[in-house]
Amino acid sequence: MKYRVYVLSMMCGLLGCFVAFRYMSRGKVEKITYTLPALTSLKSIRVQRTGQADTDLERGPQGWLVNGGPSVLDTTALARLTKTLSKPVSMDLKVGQPLDLSKFGLGPHSITITLSGTEKFHFRVGKVVNDQLTFIQDMGTNSVYRARANLRRAFDRSAVEWRQRQLFDVPFKSVKSLLAKTQGSVLWQVERSGDSAPWKFLHPKGMMPGEDEVGAVLNTLLTAKAIKFDD
Repeated sequence: MKYRVYVLSMMCGLLGCFVAFRYMSRGKVEKITYTLPALTSLKSIRVQRTGQADTDLERGPQGWLVNGGPSVLDTTALARLTKTLSKPVSMDLKVGQPLDLSKFGLGPHSITITLSGTEKFHFRVGKVVNDQLTFIQDMGTNSVYRARANLRRAFDRSAVEWRQRQLFDVPFKSVKSLLAKTQGSVLWQVERSGDSAPWKFLHPKGMMPGEDEVGAVLNTLLTAKAIKFDD
């Protein structure tokens, strides 16, 4: 009787080990090798959006140019690209090739990106999760992955927003004079002797300018951005 119990116990133990081994084998996570490159390794970036002209960003000797120049890349856009692609972007999940792409925010009208360096990466940008992860679709294999970065923050910009749109790249304190004209006639003119000196009217004379009002006009000019380009 005891012999039977020992044999039965041994068989149960072996069966348990076999089941555990099969479970571990099935649950084994596949290593994901697909990784997006860092910005430092890229020579060009193409951004494609439905209803807009393609935007080509190219690295030149003096920095990134938009559509071959002479327009340079917007400073905010460059900062976001630099931060997002400061290192290679790895994936934490491989979904495979799902039939329903819409639940991942992917489809024919998704933003499509091509990164070119030593290798070329062509992918669509989908839904962002927790502001830290982004579903993407590799256009070469149609596989869907979840990237460890908010890629929309880097790439979700209209065509005009990639170009440097600031009209006057001048520090506020460096401006010493403001002049307003219409049809050749001077409407008003103010000046100051230093960056902390009060403003004075040169025209019309005798008026006392409000510091806050002049400061507001100057700030509006220095932060003005183009909303459209004719070329």
